[in-house]
Amino acid sequence: VLYMTAERFTDEFVMAVKQKRVEEFHSRFRSLSLFLFDDIQFLANKRQTQQCFYHIFDELHQRNCQIAVAGDHHPREMPMLGEKLRSRLESGMVACIQAPDLESRLAFLEAKAQESNIVLPPDALKLLAEEVRGNMRQLEGAIVYLSAQARLTGEAINSRTVHRLLTSVTSSGESRCILQAVAEVFDVSVEDLIGKKRDKKTSLARHAAMYL
Repeated sequence: VLYMTAERFTDEFVMAVKQKRVEEFHSRFRSLSLFLFDDIQFLANKRQTQQCFYHIFDELHQRNCQIAVAGDHHPREMPMLGEKLRSRLESGMVACIQAPDLESRLAFLEAKAQESNIVLPPDALKLLAEEVRGNMRQLEGAIVYLSAQARLTGEAINSRTVHRLLTSVTSSGESRCILQAVAEVFDVSVEDLIGKKRDKKTSLARHAAMYL
């Protein structure tokens, strides 16, 4: 079984091309029974990488390997993906993944809070899970914010802290404007700001956004 993001796939493929080890790169996938591939939209406009992924996909499909591909749009709404690749993706079952239910949100927040070494009281956790009903990245962004607040102020997180976060998030798009402005100044994407990237450039931008 292998789980891989499109970004990691691209980085490793480019490195394999530079080192002239493309065949070795391909061979990593040949024995798979299950291949999980995330953020397919990242391959947009990367023709050589798309071609490599298509051949690997095709070979795995012929070997009856189970393949699950995730993206932020339906395949037909990704015109920057090659026609052959889009056709391949549409040949399988295409499903829209709905927002997580309350129980899933609670479990995710508990796990992320533990991972970030912050204590979320049950009432604060429940308030956050009930009010943030979008995708997991929004929930993770909330944990990043609360973790930063705890470190910067030295205060324990409580329902009042969560309420302040929720108020700022829903106040006339102000937070979104801040994220977009910071992303532009630091030359990073909004998705990276609220995502999992931890490189120096993204971390500095994220801290600036939190402060603002």
